Amino acid sequence: MFGVIAKEDSFFELWERIHKHLWSSEEVCILRRDLRVPLTRQPEAKIPIRTRQLLARDMSQIFAEHPSGIIIGVLRLEIPQCYVGVTRDDEICYLQWLISPENRKSLQSVRSSDTYGFDDDSVVLEFAYTFKRFRGLGVMGAALADIATQDKRAVWAWTYVPRSNVASLRGCRNAGFLPYKTSFNRWRCGLRLHSIDVTDPQIAT
Repeated sequence: MFGVIAKEDSFFELWERIHKHLWSSEEVCILRRDLRVPLTRQPEAKIPIRTRQLLARDMSQIFAEHPSGIIIGVLRLEIPQCYVGVTRDDEICYLQWLISPENRKSLQSVRSSDTYGFDDDSVVLEFAYTFKRFRGLGVMGAALADIATQDKRAVWAWTYVPRSNVASLRGCRNAGFLPYKTSFNRWRCGLRLHSIDVTDPQIAT
């Protein structure tokens, strides 16, 4: 993973990534949405947006934004099914990958932890990024709610959010994602020594 992403990271981002895998503890919320159940309320951003698949002409806007190294690294890997949220003027405000079953190996090559949602009836939403000037406008919830439904074969949509990322957890909740499990991970000297996935008591299995 470091070999692919390191070329795109700033020194600070690279150090943070290395430090995490040398010695850290992490709590990640595993969220899912039942796509058979329509949302009772479709989330709306504070500005008009729509979603579509990434186009070649979008790359200049993305590079001008200077997102985190992992976003640029995933773009360079050409993992399919990247969607964007855009304004009326076709200005990109949001990025999100929709990982379908046939592309699950691409995601496993990037993620360093276990993953849920790899059944053939599921999609995984990963690598979300809201452009800086559009943060605080409810863009994530509105875009994610729509992107999650793009693969009509899917019954379940899954995503993973660090518990410390309150803004993303709020966006996922607005998009219909509910807690399923919480994953507790410990990294020591580059090895994941301990992982416990605890089922959220509010969710029926």
